Formats: sequence, C-alpha cells, structure tokens
Amino acid sequence: MKVKTEGSMNNTTEVAMIPKDLPDNDESLFELVKETSPPAFTDSSKLDFSKKGYFTHYPGTAVAVHYNDDHDVDFQSKMAQKIKDEEEFKKYHSSVIKSDTSIQKRDFFFAWMCLFCLIFVGILVYGFASGLFLPSNGGNNDPSIPADQGMSHAERQAYMDGLLDFFQLPFLQPSSPQGQAMQWLSFQDAPLDVPDASQEDAMAIYQRIRLQQRFALAVWYFDQGGPKLWSTINRDTAAGWMTHGIGVHECDWHGIDCEVLPGMELLLDRESEARVVIGIRLDATMGVGLTGTSLSPELGMLTNLRRLNFSNQRLEGSIPDEWKAMTNLEVLTLSKNNIRSTIPEWIGKAWPQLNTLVIDGNLVEGTLPSSLLTMTKLRHLELQTNQNLGGNFDEVMHAIPSLEHLDISSTDLEGTLPSEVIMSELRHFNAWNTKKLSGSIPTEIGLWKKLESFSLDDVPEMTGSLVTEFGYLTNLKTLQIMRTPITGSLPTELGALTMLRRMELSFLELESTLPIEYANLSALERMDLHINYGLVGTIPTEYGDLANLKHFDVRATGLTGVVSTEICELKLDILLVACREVNVNPKALVCDCCEDCEAGATNSTNGPVRRKRY
Repeated sequence: MKVKTEGSMNNTTEVAMIPKDLPDNDESLFELVKETSPPAFTDSSKLDFSKKGYFTHYPGTAVAVHYNDDHDVDFQSKMAQKIKDEEEFKKYHSSVIKSDTSIQKRDFFFAWMCLFCLIFVGILVYGFASGLFLPSNGGNNDPSIPADQGMSHAERQAYMDGLLDFFQLPFLQPSSPQGQAMQWLSFQDAPLDVPDASQEDAMAIYQRIRLQQRFALAVWYFDQGGPKLWSTINRDTAAGWMTHGIGVHECDWHGIDCEVLPGMELLLDRESEARVVIGIRLDATMGVGLTGTSLSPELGMLTNLRRLNFSNQRLEGSIPDEWKAMTNLEVLTLSKNNIRSTIPEWIGKAWPQLNTLVIDGNLVEGTLPSSLLTMTKLRHLELQTNQNLGGNFDEVMHAIPSLEHLDISSTDLEGTLPSEVIMSELRHFNAWNTKKLSGSIPTEIGLWKKLESFSLDDVPEMTGSLVTEFGYLTNLKTLQIMRTPITGSLPTELGALTMLRRMELSFLELESTLPIEYANLSALERMDLHINYGLVGTIPTEYGDLANLKHFDVRATGLTGVVSTEICELKLDILLVACREVNVNPKALVCDCCEDCEAGATNSTNGPVRRKRY
C-alpha cells in the first residue's frame, strides 16, 4: 500500500509505504498516517525513488493523502480516496508528477531567460559604448582572426612576412600600435600586392604608395586609442578606418582627402583606385577625440600629404623627425593641443611648400628656428598662446614680407613693428599680452593696404600715438588697441574707413574731442572708448547716423553735455556712459535714456530700454 502526500512543505511530492492491509476506520488510518508523516519519509526502506524519486508499482489498494500547510489530514474532503484499480492509481500519480515537473521546468526556464536577457543587454550597452560591438564590412576587431576566409592562416602569415620585409621592420610587439596595424593588414584587411624591391615601374611605385599610406593610417588609428576611443566615428558604417574599412580604399575613410595620381589611372581598371592621400583632417569638429600621447612617426610615410589638421585634441609629444619626408606639406594645423617641444630646425628645408603653420595653444618652447626665415611661401603663421616661445618676430616679417596672417599673442617673442618693410599682403596682425613688443606704430603702416584687422592689447612697452596713416587702410574692419600706453588724439582720418566694424580704443591716454567725421563710419557696429580721461567735449549729435551701431561705450572719459535724442533712438544693444563720475568730471553727462546714469542703459531695436547695469 502507498500513501501519496502533497503540500507546501518544500513544494515537493513524497510517497510513503504503509502496510498492505488498510484499517477500515478513519481513526486507525489517521494514526497510521501520523506514523508515516513527512519526517519518516527519510527512511529509505519506506521510499521508492526508482522513477524520479517516486514509486512505480505496488500491487494492492492505495490511498493518496493530501497534507495542508499544517500537515493535518482532512479525511472528509481530501484523504478518503480509495483507488482499487492499479492502472487508475498509476495514472493519477503520473498526472501529479507531470504537473510538478512542468512547474519546475517553467520556473527554471523563466529564471534562465531573465539571466540571459540581463547578460545580453549588458553586452549591447558595453559594445556600443566602446565601439567594439558595431557592425563591420565582414571583419572583426581582433586582428589575429582572418576576415578573408579565402586565405588560409598559413597564407596570411606568409603575407605578413612579406609586409615586414617590405617595410624593413624588426619584430613588432603585438600590443604596440605598429604591431596591431600590421596584424590588421595581414590577418583582416583585403591583401594588397607587395612589389618586389627591384621593381621600379609605375605600377610598383603606386603599390608601394598604397601599402605605405594604409599602414601609416592604421598605426595612427591604433596609436590614438583604436576602436574603444574612436567609438563616435565608428558608429558611422561609412566611416571606414579599421572597423568598417576592410577592403575599402583608405581614401574613402572619414577625414581623409585624396586625389588621383597623375597618369596612374591608365594603369588601373578604375580611376577611383589610383588615388593617394593628400589631406588628413581629424579635428574635434568632426566628432573625433584623439587621445594618443604622441604624433605617430609613421605618418611621415605619407609623402604626398599636403594638409594635416589635428586641432583641438589632446596630443602630446613633439613633431617627429620622420615627418621631414612629407616634403609636399602645405598646411599644418596643430592648434590647442599639449605639444611640448621646440619648432624643429629642419622645418624650412624639409617643408619648402608650407604656406600655413598653426601651432597656437600648445606648450611650444625655445626660439624661432632660423630656417623659418627661408620659408618664403609661408602666408599664415599663428604662434599665439605659447608662453615660452621666444625669438625675434620682426625678423620673420623682414624675411617674409608676403605674410598674410601673423599672431604672436601671449608669447615671449620680442621685436618692433618694422618701418623699413612694407607688409603689402598682411591682412591680420594680432599681439595680445605681448610684453616684449616695443617701439611705436610706424607711419609706414599706411602702406599695408590689405590690412583688415590690427589688434594690440596689454602691450606695456609699446609707445607713440595713433598715426593718421591708419586712415589709408580702406580695407580695415577691426582696429583694436587697448591697455597700451598710446597717447595723442583720435585721428579724424579714421572717418574714411567705411568698412570699419569695430573700433576699440580703450584704456589709453588719448586727449582730444570725438571727431564728427566718425559719423561717416557706416559699417561701424562697436565703438569702445572707455577709460580715456583725456577725451573731452560732447558726443556729436551726428553719431545718430550710425545706423549699424550696436555697442557704444564712453565710460570713464571727460565727455560732458547731453546724450542726444538721436543717439538714444539708435537701435543699440549696449549704451554705456558715466554721468556721475564726480571726482573726475563734476559736470558729467546728461542722459535722458539712461535709467542708471552711473552705469548706462541698454537699448532695443525699438529705441531705449532702460535697465540698470552693475
């Protein structure tokens, strides 16, 4: 005889063996069941586990006993079920066992599915965030795994040996940028033809160029963080490079400019394949954040390169000597990095075609190299914000009178503005916070006919006056001289500068009245004359004709009289006057359109809007 018990105890079903002769009355059966209650089920002699822990078959009459949570037996509704037919008994227990098993399997399956989903979501988040889990053109991010299944591993290894011989490279550490680039070329990328060293025909020359520029760019990619740190650019499947560039011409990679090599298109099936790299632009505006600690020497293999722009990144180190091989370079922009080095002496000889050198916002030190003076094609030179960079900037102006843009702000450069050299091509000259710029503004500046912007700020060694010859510079748009001991008067000749937009002549020692001629400055948007206590007289009513004026500042001057209605009705954004500087100018200015006369007023496009400032 068997008793089946079901209940909440551990959510299990257990079977106990009881004597074959079942008592006829409920009381005797109750006592018998108590003797075989769950604690007694641990007795292996009374259990049969031959079928998943349950019995299979015993002849005779069986009773199924159902336990409730308190392990009591409800004989009236649950227990007194006699099953005389053996087949019905087995069928009954089979259904119970299947039900329990299905519940266990369901719970087990649900738990595993939850765990799998969590793991899968975690992989997706990490993969897309790092750039490692992005789709690629049949490749992967492990350079050791062949992407082209048409080549065996042995063939790939032989191909790498050929590349090592071609580049004359020693053993490479696999983890180095050079090692990673070589493995990518050898085991993932579509193989290129490797010419024999003795071949000198045009096709062999082009094959060498392709190998060199592809390897150089691959080294740069891994040197600057690889797929993890290029995750932004790698999200674009058309970006190329290592993640999406397998078998794709490097000229089609993001930030790479190319042109067809003259005559080479005749040797190839497609003109688009006969291309060489002439430009690299990977600055912050393109969504690329470079983090390498140096400028890769391998970029020197790009001998056809003309333009290189790595501005506003976090690059360190120095300009590699290997870059001397880039003899066709015309534009080098490395602004706003952390490059700590001198300007190499070889720059003039190695880069004779260079017309733009922008290295502002770095840690460049030393002095200007003498070879810089031989770079007669140089037109654009930005050296600003390199506080330890010294030398004589006026020597550069003497040697390269064809300069168009020169910025020496916040450097240790010294010299004077040349009077004997006519900078006939110069358009922009900036010298802010330049403590060693001395001398005066030469009258010959009137011959700098193309000058558009002239800025001096915080130049304590500069003396002299505002020369009247500024009035000859009809292309001038910005005249900015501030915090410099310039004396004299405001030249009336400046009224002829009809293209002038910004006149900022503040913190000077000027002594004069405001010229009426300045009412002719039809393009003027900003006039700032504050901190000039020697300026006297009134504000000419004619200044009300300055229809484009947005900012007018005459605080801390000796001006008196009334701010005219014509000026108040200008569509100014900022009107700043000081009409209660009692200790300096007891007479002060009268300003009906200024709410706070000590500070000034702000006007809108519809006339004065009175608003306190300060």
